[in-house]
Amino acid sequence: MEKLRHKQVVGDPVNDDYLPLEINIYADAKSNTLIIQDYGIGMTKNELINNLGTIARSGTSEFVKNLQQKQSSTNLIGQFGVGFYSSFMVADKVTVYSRSATLGEPGHMWCSDGTGQYELTEAEGVSRGTKIVLHLKPESKDFSEQKVVKNVISKYSNFVNFDIKLNGQKANTIQAIWSKPKNEVTDDEHEAFYKFIANAYDKPTYRLHFQTDSPHTLQALFYVPAEHTEKYNLGRMEHGVSLYCRKVLIQSNMNNLLPDYLRFIRGVVDCEDIPLNLSREHLQDSQLISRLGNVLTRRILKFLAEEAEKDKQLYEKFFNEFGGFLKEGAAQQTGEKEQIVKLLRMESSKLPASTITSFDEYISRMPEGQKEIYYLVTPKREFSENSPYMEHFKKKDIEVLFFHTLHDDWVMTNITTYKGKKVKPIESADIPKDDNEVVTDEEKKSRKEFSTWVKDVLSDRVSAVKDSDRLVDSPAVVIDHESIAFRRMMMQIDGKNAPRLPKQTLEINPRHPIMVGLNSIRDSDPDLAKEVIEQVFDNALVAAGLMNDSRSMLKRVNR
Repeated sequence: MEKLRHKQVVGDPVNDDYLPLEINIYADAKSNTLIIQDYGIGMTKNELINNLGTIARSGTSEFVKNLQQKQSSTNLIGQFGVGFYSSFMVADKVTVYSRSATLGEPGHMWCSDGTGQYELTEAEGVSRGTKIVLHLKPESKDFSEQKVVKNVISKYSNFVNFDIKLNGQKANTIQAIWSKPKNEVTDDEHEAFYKFIANAYDKPTYRLHFQTDSPHTLQALFYVPAEHTEKYNLGRMEHGVSLYCRKVLIQSNMNNLLPDYLRFIRGVVDCEDIPLNLSREHLQDSQLISRLGNVLTRRILKFLAEEAEKDKQLYEKFFNEFGGFLKEGAAQQTGEKEQIVKLLRMESSKLPASTITSFDEYISRMPEGQKEIYYLVTPKREFSENSPYMEHFKKKDIEVLFFHTLHDDWVMTNITTYKGKKVKPIESADIPKDDNEVVTDEEKKSRKEFSTWVKDVLSDRVSAVKDSDRLVDSPAVVIDHESIAFRRMMMQIDGKNAPRLPKQTLEINPRHPIMVGLNSIRDSDPDLAKEVIEQVFDNALVAAGLMNDSRSMLKRVNR
């Protein structure tokens, strides 16, 4: 029918010019037949011999080749030979009636059982176009059922330009709105289309509709749902973007078109550069698909960044729902890592609770001379604000970013730099020595002896003990400790055989009243002093989130 339309556009007269450009399909369970009829270009006797007499000989390919030589183009799909011979997989007899659109050409009937022999005769009463009658094999009777055929049409051919009528009723009822100019598509059309392709009932939060000719000729329409199902523990979401070529489905819900962290995106991509005879297996490894995926991924991330600037409140709603997916992407070593990190949002020590900010906004507030982005991961904001690790940063009025979900520690460990700034947890940040503190030689000697004593008492649990410049109101902290998320994961996998907590580096605050008092009684009451330093160390583990089970210290606390 595309060929016929081209003929009409250039002004060539055609047979039966009153016939509508449509496809008619008849599924008849009683006679066990399936009929497919179009009112398109049809075939002459020679074309029937060439196209049906030789498997995989493509009339469409020859037509496009001739058009390209004339520096013309059109929208053509399919290879008639390949598609037609698949009919013998389900039918033991196939009859084809065809009449060329060329004026004066008669109709013909072609018939074969697929064994290499065929019958070709001139026929009366044949309409312009082609009608294929499949006499189905008993085991393929399903294809004579209207419901089965309708499902196939809905899945693969719903967006074909021409009407497809099944037993007299239109079967392709949804428009391919991605091919229309975006300013011509209404909100109602978008909502209906989204619900159809996503099998959803909500309204999408965002939609991205664009076309491009470079580096690939493609049309894309993406939607971001209002919510996702993974939060309900319903399993991992399936990818929701389907690939089309000239409105014909190539593969639905492709799992290798977009990266895994964008699996929440729903929509379609229509790329003219994809050969329709590409096998599903080859499609999985195609370099074209990889390049196409890179283009689409960058475009989606750019779109989200633009929306975040345009409407911060709406983006905050989106991030609260889908932020975990973006964090998953930020933790992976991808070429778009900085673009993903730009989209992350978190709380800050400089902002009220529940107010979120970005890395870019943090950098804009950094004082001159600060070269690092500081962050802290705890289960709640109040834990962050009261953490001993925050004491130095509060004293120096240095902003710290707060993260509060289970996987944030793992995510942030994989974000080492952003826009030239090192990203560091405050537990391992280098704290400059306080030059204003005056310490006598006698005090230095006493502190050194006390540190040595602490290390001896905790020799099986600490690797080093040193005076701290980061502490103000707390007696001690552990620094440079291993990932909390890693320890939690290992405990969940196999709590009995999880690796033992390695020796920690302990920083003590020699000015704190507890440590001053402890230093004064370590010789006079060594048993009490030993219990107190054990408790101080356990408290430091609790503050760091490294205490697996705090019940282990209850007996000591009671004493």
